[in-house]
Amino acid sequence: MESKIKIYAITEKDRSSRRRKIKRTEGITVTIRSHIIRAAMAAVTVFLLILTLGCASDTARESGSRIICGALTEPHSLCPLLGTDSASTEVQSLLYNALVRVDASKEITGDLAESWQITDGGTCYTFRLKDGILWHDGKPFGADDVVFTFRLAKDPSSGYIDARELKNVKSVTAEGQTVTFRLAEADSAFLARLTTVMILPRHVWESIKNLREEAPHVKIVGTGPYRLTEWKKAQYLRFAANESYHLGAPHIRTLFYKIVPDSNVLAMQLRRGEIDVCYLDSTAKQLLARDASVRVSEGAGQAYTYIALNHKRAPFDDRRVRLAMLTAFRRDAVIDRLLGGSAYLAVADLAPSSAGYHSGLQPIAYDADEAAHLLEEAGYTLGEDGIREKDGKKLTLRLLVSNKNKRLGDAALAFRQNMREVGIDVEVVPMDFVTMRTKHLLAGDYDACLISQRLPIDPLIRAEVWTTSGAGNHMGYESARIDALYEQAKRADGKERDAIFRLVQEELLRDMPQLFLWYPSVMIGMRQGIEGIDAEHLGGKDNLFYNAHTWTKVR
Repeated sequence: MESKIKIYAITEKDRSSRRRKIKRTEGITVTIRSHIIRAAMAAVTVFLLILTLGCASDTARESGSRIICGALTEPHSLCPLLGTDSASTEVQSLLYNALVRVDASKEITGDLAESWQITDGGTCYTFRLKDGILWHDGKPFGADDVVFTFRLAKDPSSGYIDARELKNVKSVTAEGQTVTFRLAEADSAFLARLTTVMILPRHVWESIKNLREEAPHVKIVGTGPYRLTEWKKAQYLRFAANESYHLGAPHIRTLFYKIVPDSNVLAMQLRRGEIDVCYLDSTAKQLLARDASVRVSEGAGQAYTYIALNHKRAPFDDRRVRLAMLTAFRRDAVIDRLLGGSAYLAVADLAPSSAGYHSGLQPIAYDADEAAHLLEEAGYTLGEDGIREKDGKKLTLRLLVSNKNKRLGDAALAFRQNMREVGIDVEVVPMDFVTMRTKHLLAGDYDACLISQRLPIDPLIRAEVWTTSGAGNHMGYESARIDALYEQAKRADGKERDAIFRLVQEELLRDMPQLFLWYPSVMIGMRQGIEGIDAEHLGGKDNLFYNAHTWTKVR
């Protein structure tokens, strides 16, 4: 049979000889040849089918083994106590876990903790930890790690920016797999506060003497769904799946966090398939609208944009001036022209997706004449140069804004133009966000700051911003009414609690302590075939990676 499927170089003489032979044995030869050909073709077909299935399987594994996430900014720090900017907290959620987490429905559920009990009138929280959880270096996670983390976070020398969230914690103790928190007073938002405190491994961090100086050199070890394997500054971070992750090993084996500082370039790379997923702005959304290879998911989000005003400096301590600035700002035009309609006019600080949001309030409308009237009432008259003044002092302000956020930068320029139209001179000052927050905003050294902020899952946490003694009240705002309402909310629950937060929103709208601008939508672009990402369900603070371990990628 082997001779029958060999390939020969046949001469004309050979052909004549073979024709005679074929005629004599035509029936047998043709039959044998047809069987051989059919068998050979069947064998080839089976081989190709197996090869094709194998290649398809390999392709599926290859395409599902890696995702490249594009981002405009690089994390400031991967130490949860130091990096509190949005980029840092998102990336940290790949590496670490908290005791509890926020699920897709914005409900608090267990993370490192299996269960908990609240006793002693809401001043004692006892957590039972999950068994068998390992750190990335293979060492067991335990209650001592939790105690160590919270004691370090509360230590003023650690420099933890959000230490104010823990000022009510009197003690943290451990016994076996149980951790107990004792509070100075009841706090119905305590579980929500815990969702933002990522647990550190004691055996890695306990020898650190100066957190700020030494943290950049400490090996990153967490319990999260991914391990950090490489960080090439200003280019990318590479992560490998944690096979022993307690919520299930990630489907995506390798994840890249690629730094692309220009939103238009980011969109083009998504379009070309150079990245797989990223946040989008309105321009990018329009650019990708007709691209069949890209899917866009849009949701209301859990953030709001505002201009913080320093009440310790005149004229921002005057409600009439604050209200005039908001009334003179054409926010609707900014939303339409700069944000592509992907935002909603803000009423106060809580977004529509927040608990306690007051749907019955209406945003303040643009009215330049009313703004002028309010400024006149406050004693500011137009000067010859078109800038208002009072007692010989011009009505001017310096507006700080992040130099990495183009949308906010453009909004700042629009604000400056609108303010000039009513006689207020605005100087826009772009700067690094971390510098703006630490050296100006938190230090109280500013006139005004344009910021977009992700809101906490529990509105009671906003008491830190609005109450007179609140640790986050860098504006110097004071309101006895607001103080009293938040005090009531600490002990309330259910409908009573929501009613209190609605009253808070009414008071904030009336007093206008800062300029409430808009609630931006969350827009995420991703290549077709990526599943598990939904802009409407991003956990408590619009964190893209909150469920990264469940993502899949197929073709």
